[in-house]
Amino acid sequence: MRPTRKRRLRIAAGILCATLPWPASARDVHAGSAAAPAVFRGVPVQDARASTSGSPGPNALPTPDSARAVAQARNLQARFERRRFRELPRARGGSRRCQVVIGRLCVWHGDEPDPLPEESAATGRARTQLLADLAAIHARIPGDRWIFGQRVRYLLEADRQAEAARLTRACGLADAWRCDAYLGLVLHEAGDIQGAEAAFRAALGDMPAETAAAWKDPAPLLDADLRGWLEAQPDSAVAAAHLWALADPLLLARGNDRWAGHMSRHAYAMSAERSFSPYQMRWGGDLARVVVRYGWPVAWAQTWPSGGRATGSVVGYDAPGVRRSLPPRAVLE
Repeated sequence: MRPTRKRRLRIAAGILCATLPWPASARDVHAGSAAAPAVFRGVPVQDARASTSGSPGPNALPTPDSARAVAQARNLQARFERRRFRELPRARGGSRRCQVVIGRLCVWHGDEPDPLPEESAATGRARTQLLADLAAIHARIPGDRWIFGQRVRYLLEADRQAEAARLTRACGLADAWRCDAYLGLVLHEAGDIQGAEAAFRAALGDMPAETAAAWKDPAPLLDADLRGWLEAQPDSAVAAAHLWALADPLLLARGNDRWAGHMSRHAYAMSAERSFSPYQMRWGGDLARVVVRYGWPVAWAQTWPSGGRATGSVVGYDAPGVRRSLPPRAVLE
């Protein structure tokens, strides 16, 4: 469904938007002031109320009690995101045309020097309550990987990294590679690049081959020129290693922050599967592709309603100080 075709973004009825950084390439380097997000928009596939009908998580025990517990967790997660939406601060609307369209989402590069919007105290309290509720439910069904992913993501969002680290180190999911992947995400967010690399390599070694191939593939980050270079290489694995080595922005520091960051995006996308997003739409493949390509927002705002709509668009903001670059083809060759 592509509701954005031939419509001005600021007047497209029913469209939501979120802010993300511009694609990484040799020519597209975003130094990321708080201020320069790119924006994407999309239409929710169904009403927020539909997301509260939750079905059992992928690892939920096949009992009525566990099914009810997972449904309760899904209701609470969706309720929090609706509460977040109501509390969002206001931001200026955008008038730019799409530069990239991914599924339901329309992306453009933002360069306005706007500060990150501040989250309301009510949203912070609601997230704290959600985390407490999810922890209580998870204690009853500790093998549910959906609830585990929600806990990891919201703990990081709340800047409770120490708790997220304890949770992931004592993971205990049936798919151990997921534990390693989430640990890698937490360690990368804490700045432990070498620890994150080790955790991600352990995850890659244990996850299904198809999943590992998708995580290792740098193609989602590449422009047409670099994709052409990669496709022309006789050994794609060697070429990808060469690309990641030259993409590392901190050559004098141990570990490859660029590669670990890419793995973190995959882990973050995994944590959000089958959830209700801050943009008032269900998580889907398009949102996952956007996160893998651009990263995830760290703050949100809502534009003023326009075009006869009752609500404005949701705008998400990239973290300040983010740099995304890949070496040009001439360097790789």
